[in-house]
Amino acid sequence: MNFSYPTCRIISLCFSLFVIFSPSFSQTLIDFDDDAKWIRGSSTITGYATDHAYEDGLFRATGGEACRITASDQDGVPGALGNYAWKLKDVTAVDWRITIASGGVGNFSMKIRRWDEDPEPHYQLAYSTDGGSTWEEVAQVTNETLDNLSEWKAFGGTINSSNDNITIRLTPTQGTERIMVDDFEWTSYVANSHNSPDAMRLQLWPNPASEMIYGEGEERLEFVELINMAGTKVKEKQLSGDKGFSIAVDDLKDGVYFVRMTDIAGRKTCTRVFILH
Repeated sequence: MNFSYPTCRIISLCFSLFVIFSPSFSQTLIDFDDDAKWIRGSSTITGYATDHAYEDGLFRATGGEACRITASDQDGVPGALGNYAWKLKDVTAVDWRITIASGGVGNFSMKIRRWDEDPEPHYQLAYSTDGGSTWEEVAQVTNETLDNLSEWKAFGGTINSSNDNITIRLTPTQGTERIMVDDFEWTSYVANSHNSPDAMRLQLWPNPASEMIYGEGEERLEFVELINMAGTKVKEKQLSGDKGFSIAVDDLKDGVYFVRMTDIAGRKTCTRVFILH
């Protein structure tokens, strides 16, 4: 899995505040594979419409013009990662949205691929925490940010808001190719559970990383852990009071991970790192 970081704003988020994982942390995957959760709109479910929907508990995806697509091969790549995915039309009027009704959102990601390279896709991924009054850009979906490939790639970001009805949308910025969307994931918002990496005056590099992650701070550290998007610890290193550390990441899949550090006083901090091979 590759994680998109197409703007300086997204790169700067690598060092932003993020939640410290706790028993209340949760993560939800929507794979769009349940027939019963698809709601047909004003056309057949495989025909473009603005009112098809997929509903699963607090989650709802709708808008477009868009339609359901199967895993049939397109440009040498499966059209869906499971049974079904969304296909967004190649017109500038598309407005496709995901809404999380309640409980807030910590971070989120979705898998996106292009139909093919020509014409080039031009979609913006953004979110709103205030009912759509304002939008924060997360990424641009273009041939460049898709690595000039039709393979599935993960795009996502951090929201960290407890608001109800958080909305995530994809809209074209100009003339565009079709894109497909699958495997949306989000983590829960956890209140009062994070500390800034600045509290330990931490430096973390390189970011993105491909082989090794290095860190150094002013506080003596006891543990460093690497945690994936699902909240699973994939690596741990005991430091015994060292102020610097290194962790090999060449055996990990591409994606976004969280580096959680615990100092000898038991204080924890967490920041985000991208791994790209």
